[in-house]
Amino acid sequence: MEYPFTAKSSSPVLALSFEELPDLPDFLDWEMVIYMPETFIGAYTERRVYYYIGQRPEDK
Repeated sequence: MEYPFTAKSSSPVLALSFEELPDLPDFLDWEMVIYMPETFIGAYTERRVYYYIGQRPEDK
């Protein structure tokens, strides 16, 4: 990564994961926004993709 994500990075942040409870940075407050069961990616028929929004507490 050319610009690493750190506690000083701007927020809100959108994170996508194939796991329901991914290991997300703990310096942000995370909220699961949506789960899309039929997302077509690459050669795979479908994958579950979970979308999360994270915000620094001071940005709320």
